[in-house]
Amino acid sequence: MLVRKYCQLEVSTPNPLQLWPIPARSIPCIEFTFGDPYLIRSVDQSRPGPHDPVALIGAKTHHRIELGLQGHIESFAVLSQPTALQRLFSLPGGLILNEAYEADAVLGLRLAILRTELGESSLFHQRVEIADKFFSRLIRRRMKGAVLRRWWAQ
Repeated sequence: MLVRKYCQLEVSTPNPLQLWPIPARSIPCIEFTFGDPYLIRSVDQSRPGPHDPVALIGAKTHHRIELGLQGHIESFAVLSQPTALQRLFSLPGGLILNEAYEADAVLGLRLAILRTELGESSLFHQRVEIADKFFSRLIRRRMKGAVLRRWWAQ
């Protein structure tokens, strides 16, 4: 199984910007945000920048960023197995380590379409069903392509 689990977070804070440190972690993910975006501050920079609506986030080997929360933030994340994103999207392993990218720029518009579908529901179980269908179709296509490539190579 390539997907480890799904997580959803919804938080509203009328207070001034609150920073949350993000520790090292071995789990890469794809995160979809709705509502107000996170602000991301690198620990070696002082100015926060906006978070992408669909982000491809690699494993982190050390504390590099803090998330700034302000307003109403809603997030749905697909936590994957350590090498799942590389295998599923044919990414070089080192590309996403300690990095985060706008997922559309790296993986194409498929994830922007998925974000739209996920945004049509705020219920966790419905979002899980939508994401499961998406990743199941993607896995089937990748497997079919691998079988055809092996057959063609013979």
